[in-house]
Amino acid sequence: MKLILVRHGETLGNIKRIHEGARRHGRLSAKGKAQAQRLAERLKTMTFDAIYCSDLRRAKQTLTAVKQHHKTPIVYLKELREADAGDFTGKHHDEADWTNPPKNAETTSQVRTRAHHALERALKEHPRGTVLFVSHGFLLASLIKIITGDEKDHLHHNTAVSIFEINKDKKHKVHLINCCEHLPQELLSQHA
Repeated sequence: MKLILVRHGETLGNIKRIHEGARRHGRLSAKGKAQAQRLAERLKTMTFDAIYCSDLRRAKQTLTAVKQHHKTPIVYLKELREADAGDFTGKHHDEADWTNPPKNAETTSQVRTRAHHALERALKEHPRGTVLFVSHGFLLASLIKIITGDEKDHLHHNTAVSIFEINKDKKHKVHLINCCEHLPQELLSQHA
C-alpha cells in the first residue's frame, strides 16, 4: 500500500500556540486555507483508492481543498484525531509542563495504539492501493515511528507530505518525510 500522510493546515490555535488536542476542533487561519489550496494542487494528479481523515474540523477543512480534485469516498476516523491533551487543552504551550502531564491526558502509548489501528485498517482494506491520511502533528509523528521503527521525532509542518510504501511483512519503504515543497516561504508556519 502506498500511504500519503498529510497534516492539517495552520490553525488559529497554532498561531496562538494553544494546545487544541482531540477536544477542540480548531479553525484554519487564512494562511492555513492557503496552505490547503497549495496542498490540493500538489495532490491533484494523484489517484487515491481511499481517504481517511480525522473527524476534527481543522483536518476536514484541509481535506475540503483536496476534495476539489478527487471523488474518492472519505472515511472520518476518531483514531486519526490528535493526542488528547487532557487538562492542558486550551492552554498555551508555555503553561503545559509535559514532564508532569495531566492524569486525563492521553499517553504516547495510547496515541501510538490508535495510530497503529488506523494503519492496520487501511492496509487490510487497501493492501495494494494508494491511501491518503489527513491528520495531526503528534498522531502523524507516532505513525512515522511505527512505520520506520525509528524513535526520532518527525513532527509534521502544516500540510507537509510524507509518503511510504507499507508492506504486510513490515519492510516499509520511505519516499518522503515532512516535505513542504508545495509551500512558498511565506506560507511556511513558524510554529507547530
